Amino acid sequence: MKQKDYDHYFSGLYEKHFNRVVKYLLSIVHDFFVAEDIAHDVFFRFYQKRVQIDGDQRRVASYVLKSAKNRALDYLRTERRRHDKYCCNIPEISGIDEILPSEIENCYICGEIVSTVEDVLHDFPERTRKIFIEMVEGKKLIDVSDDLSISRYMTKKDYEKVCRAMRERLKIYRE
Repeated sequence: MKQKDYDHYFSGLYEKHFNRVVKYLLSIVHDFFVAEDIAHDVFFRFYQKRVQIDGDQRRVASYVLKSAKNRALDYLRTERRRHDKYCCNIPEISGIDEILPSEIENCYICGEIVSTVEDVLHDFPERTRKIFIEMVEGKKLIDVSDDLSISRYMTKKDYEKVCRAMRERLKIYRE
């Protein structure tokens, strides 16, 4: 069969059976999007292998639905193996308790805080960032001002400016 003829045959097959296949697969996998993906996969394989089903419409429908069922069962077996693999290799996953969601939330909040601190620091010139970082690391005001050849007054003023900006931007996490 020529490509153009097969394309016409396949289009008819797809249009006639796709919705029915999705509905049938939905009763097996219980997820519309997965059912739709499996149906697309079935028809893609038909097209790729140039499958042509001979016989009356009942025979064609039966073949298409049987192919879809087999593909759905393969999907369910794969998902079951994946689930079993996770449960065997990582026992904590099979018994998720209330601690995990709060730990995930805490990690998210920590990441947001780090990101906010970085954003605040980037709002200031390099000299001011350097002053703040050295002061936070525990260096004394006198040493920082001497290292950077800046007056102690300006060093303290820049440090306090960054601290105020940090407090302002991070107050949403304190509430």
